[in-house]
Amino acid sequence: MVCVCVLFLLKPISAEAADGTVTAKSANIIANANTASTVLASVLEGNTVDIIGKVTAADGFIWYQIYVDAATKGFIRSDMVSTTATIPDI
Repeated sequence: MVCVCVLFLLKPISAEAADGTVTAKSANIIANANTASTVLASVLEGNTVDIIGKVTAADGFIWYQIYVDAATKGFIRSDMVSTTATIPDI
């Protein structure tokens, strides 16, 4: 049996973060920008995330670096998030 924990994301105060809205039914937030990375949390469709920047991984996917909470950063695939902001490379 697999247990998926849903973390309600806390928004740290940052002038550099851009808002994104999760468009997938559920999306994992992982430690590094690759599909084999450790899952830190999950977020449900409609929740917002604070996007710090983006990176293109070796697998060709674009990953957004986001805040999991005020002290932790993680990554979510860009095709699972909608944003109108221009996201800088990290």
